Amino acid sequence: MQVQERKYLSDRAAYEVFVGQITPQEFVKGYEEFECPVDEAVKDFLRGFPYDEPIPIWLEDALYRYVESHLE
Repeated sequence: MQVQERKYLSDRAAYEVFVGQITPQEFVKGYEEFECPVDEAVKDFLRGFPYDEPIPIWLEDALYRYVESHLE
């Protein structure tokens, strides 16, 4: 099994590269009715992963940490 090396040193860099320039608040918009809106938004994003490359194994945790830490 090949281990995917993490190319982006910070969760913020990973978020900006893979999600883009939307705020964490915009990222979770529409998921507020869920018990864990961040979890649902991240999983939904990964289900529709918009890139022609495998999803990095570390990305889910990085996105979750970044978004969770930047919500009010």
